[in-house]
Amino acid sequence: MIRFAIDIRMWNNSGIGNYLQNLVPIIIRNNPDYNFILYGNRKILIREKILEKSSNIKIVNFIAPIYSIKEQLYFCRIIKDDINIFWSPHYNIPIFKFKLKKIVTIHDVFHLHNFKNLTLIQKSYAYFMINYAVKNANMVLTVSEFSKKEIMNYCEVEDNSINIIKNSIDKKVFKKIKDKTLLKEFLNRSKLPNKFILYVGNIKPNKNLLNLLKALRKIEKISLVIAGRIDKKISNDYKNLLNYVRVNDSLKKRVFFTGFVSNAEISYLYNLATFFVFPSSYEGFGMPPLEAMACECPVIASNIPAIVETCDDAVLYFNPHDIDDIRLKIMSLIENKNLQNQMIKKGLRRVTKFSWHDSANKLNTLIEQLV
Repeated sequence: MIRFAIDIRMWNNSGIGNYLQNLVPIIIRNNPDYNFILYGNRKILIREKILEKSSNIKIVNFIAPIYSIKEQLYFCRIIKDDINIFWSPHYNIPIFKFKLKKIVTIHDVFHLHNFKNLTLIQKSYAYFMINYAVKNANMVLTVSEFSKKEIMNYCEVEDNSINIIKNSIDKKVFKKIKDKTLLKEFLNRSKLPNKFILYVGNIKPNKNLLNLLKALRKIEKISLVIAGRIDKKISNDYKNLLNYVRVNDSLKKRVFFTGFVSNAEISYLYNLATFFVFPSSYEGFGMPPLEAMACECPVIASNIPAIVETCDDAVLYFNPHDIDDIRLKIMSLIENKNLQNQMIKKGLRRVTKFSWHDSANKLNTLIEQLV
């Protein structure tokens, strides 16, 4: 019997967490003859529905910090000789030699793209680990054509060594909410303004939120809600954004930081927003625009390659480095109901092109070939 180990410590993270929460349950259901060993925080994982009592699932408590020496030492303790396949959803795969086949998902190579802004330790770790993962894994997965090209460029690997398994969204969660009473109650509880534009995602440098704030400063009568986890490990971006808001009187009462919110709450925010804005300067895929589209929320976003690949013509694009262009695109959509409706229709069509089940089935075929 195949023993398949998966590192799911990032289960509750926003991007990679959604990736795991949607793919792992399908892979487990598709392979009842496999034994799955799930490495993660046992207290958290036992609350999840997919981890209810099952003869082919075992949870191994693994709480070593991500991207640490400690996690590599823990791998030596928990990875047993009888494990056949190990899947890491990020580039931090075990570096010590094990008699097993390794699958790694590299969502993007932002750390290499953003190399000059990293500390010496971050540079050394990112360069070594990403290259090691790509060159030592038996199977490399990524989420878009753009990310595939980036990996090939930075790691000097062949085209046929990387497989694309596209992200998708949970369409049971992200959808149009027709009950206006529920939306109003949520708005009141959240103490948010009646009219706002929305950003959803982590708060870190590549999200380009400072340029968005600079553009918003020149626009009156619209608020911005920033819903996302604060990534303190990467930068002081959150502190810089707060300081920028505090020193600009025109923004103080119009910018709202929610911090981390659940997927269900994010769905409410998409349904309430006038439109969604995604100003990233670098992405490997970009799930939030698809989530917004599924909730019938118009989307404007930066014209970077990964976003264009994901969203096609369903988005109003701007240059993320041009503050005036961001401002003009926001203004063009705020009061233009016809344009908003056009974007909604295109968005609903675009969302149909993505399916977690299709992605899981493709991954399952690749796993069978590896076995």
